[in-house]
Amino acid sequence: RWFNHDLDKDGDGVPEWNSERQMGYVAFPTFAMGQAWGQGANIRQMETPDLLAYLISEAEALQDIADALGEKQDKASFKKQLKDLEKHLKEFWDGKRFTYRDRDSHITTDSVALLDGVPGDEPYTLDRSFVAPNRVIIRVVGGVSHRPKITLYLSGTGSDGNPVTIEASADDFLWQNRQGMYTTSEAFSHIDSIKIDGLSRVYKIYAETIDSSRLDINHLLPLWTGRLTKTQAKALVNLAMDENHFMRRNGLTMVSAQDRDFDASNARGGGGIWMYWLSLVGEGMVKSGFQAEATQLVKAVLNNLTKILEIDGYLSQFYHADETQGFGEDGHVGGVVPLNLLMEVIGIRIISHRKVWVGGEFTWGQDISVRQHGVTVTRSEDGIHIQFPSDHEITLEAEAEWQAVIDPKPVLEELVEDLELPNLPDINESETAKRVMIEIEGQEGGEDTVTIVNESNSEIDEPEPAPDSQPDDSPDL
Repeated sequence: RWFNHDLDKDGDGVPEWNSERQMGYVAFPTFAMGQAWGQGANIRQMETPDLLAYLISEAEALQDIADALGEKQDKASFKKQLKDLEKHLKEFWDGKRFTYRDRDSHITTDSVALLDGVPGDEPYTLDRSFVAPNRVIIRVVGGVSHRPKITLYLSGTGSDGNPVTIEASADDFLWQNRQGMYTTSEAFSHIDSIKIDGLSRVYKIYAETIDSSRLDINHLLPLWTGRLTKTQAKALVNLAMDENHFMRRNGLTMVSAQDRDFDASNARGGGGIWMYWLSLVGEGMVKSGFQAEATQLVKAVLNNLTKILEIDGYLSQFYHADETQGFGEDGHVGGVVPLNLLMEVIGIRIISHRKVWVGGEFTWGQDISVRQHGVTVTRSEDGIHIQFPSDHEITLEAEAEWQAVIDPKPVLEELVEDLELPNLPDINESETAKRVMIEIEGQEGGEDTVTIVNESNSEIDEPEPAPDSQPDDSPDL
């Protein structure tokens, strides 16, 4: 689906996000249309490395699934797609890190300020040239909650050297929080003038070219693929662990601390600790051989969450990057300890009461035990000790190769400890025979039609449809 034309407008094999909400976080400074401090660039006109990282992971998973199912043709197809995606990802590398880029020009640019809060009822002659062609972001701020009826006129020279005039209506702007945002559909090499008809003096106009060089955690996500060169992986890990950028007291923050709109609390800028993105970067560290850095990251998270639980008694949706504070929804599942990352760091995976995966580099620095499914695994600098519920014990070297360990004589049933089951009502066979299935079909121009059938699929009841309904043409509900 991602490679259809509507999601890959330039047809280069690198799709674009359709909305910033698809990224799962709406406070990246490059986009952030709903924030007063956000730049508000139209994400549909940008290509980003995080989407490629997700698609690379998906293609790899689909290739493995096809291989397991013996689907040779599908496997070959996904293998080719994976190779193409990796090739495209390389284009986003600037020698130090991955970047955002313009969808059409494939250029990463800095911003040039054009208008800064000027009155909205005047035309403006700019006569400004740019080093590299770039799109212009227009922001209209002020007034009341309803959006004004306006027309934007912007003239200049396009990237090909030909004259360009853009006319945009209020419907072309995205309106949120008493401000409207518009990104030009074309890049300009020179701006002649900007005018907005229909605005009173109470409105203010801001205009600037896109800054696609701003650094956030999306630029680190290619590490999660585990398919980068050693040079690229090391550069990203160093950037992630740099306290002047991402590694803060409580983990990896969402936006580089060097960004002008960084806010450790995520209140007046991008930032804070969000476990989803932190987990992906941490897993990428493990895949790329940076176990010690991943361990440092997990310990910072555990230290913070332990204090949060002591103070609040519950975990939160996300956290302050530098202080012991939780924000968002209380008890949100997105704020729990990143368990997959934790298990990868300590090198323990208890599958069942009879099977365990264990081994690899041990960087925890002190003894650690995990108990699950009745199995206890302890790792230390002296060795790995596994005790199964059958009392069978196995000891391995401290950094034994990652391997599966199976109990040769397991107990017949897995032990279930302290599990409280709800009181369920008794159901006899005579009652289950009376159960029915209800199908609802939506009708245009009338009320829904409900058909009730019993288990033998014979009709019980079918109310008459509304007189003006059109059952032959109506869509399914």
